[in-house]
Amino acid sequence: VPRRFVFPVTSKGVASELYKDRLNAIRHFSRSADFDLFGRGWSDTSTLSRDEARAVARSYRGEVPPFEKVSTLSNYRFALCFENTAFPGYVTEKIFDCFVAGCIPIYLGSPDIKDLVPAGSFIDARDFRDFAGLESFIRTLKPEVAREYVVAAADFMSSKSAEIFSQDHLVRVMADVLL
Repeated sequence: VPRRFVFPVTSKGVASELYKDRLNAIRHFSRSADFDLFGRGWSDTSTLSRDEARAVARSYRGEVPPFEKVSTLSNYRFALCFENTAFPGYVTEKIFDCFVAGCIPIYLGSPDIKDLVPAGSFIDARDFRDFAGLESFIRTLKPEVAREYVVAAADFMSSKSAEIFSQDHLVRVMADVLL
């Protein structure tokens, strides 16, 4: 797997408490040639500052159709995986898409993520003082340690603990509510 990282943002137009964090991450990581930004809406930089627009222009690679997200992520070692908002229990498909793709998620979102998903299966962005510290960590991560993250994610995804995040679980819960 190439030593590259990606930020597969779904949309720049989603108002959220983590939107500024996304922009700050883009501003920092876009200085690197091996950073790619994907997502809907980033081609329109009219609402961004000049600095933010330049950062997006340097790294934006276009939209990824939903059914190609996992195959796109599989081309990267790391993915910045920021939720739209951060509150307890709010975990979306973003981290799981990374797990399925064999890409190490750098997660920012649910404050209780380590209670829901094993800590050794992802990198928690909150563990770093700033994006420079995070970047230093991922650039110096030994291949065998990176492999441990991927293995931990695969183990989690095949475990009973991951079932609550499955489509089958959602269908069962909805059926129980509706019946």
